[in-house]
Amino acid sequence: GVPPAVLTAGSVANQIKEMQEWFRAFKDQNITHRNYPEYFTPILCYVEGTWIMDDESLEEPFDSDRHQIDAKTWKQLHDKIRWMM
Repeated sequence: GVPPAVLTAGSVANQIKEMQEWFRAFKDQNITHRNYPEYFTPILCYVEGTWIMDDESLEEPFDSDRHQIDAKTWKQLHDKIRWMM
């Protein structure tokens, strides 16, 4: 739910300002600013990475009549996927 301090802040503009302070406390992990843990449940976040050894060749891993890699090199494929995200 929404912290009571936000709900009782009055106008929508004041509620927005108060909610921003709660987000700031969460971002800074500062429970002395606002005691956020009851209202902000942490979730797992991760970053994927990959090593690219671009030897200018990219081979199809298997034959398929429905699928093909739309790139000529690993770098081209990597850049295309990064753009799509």
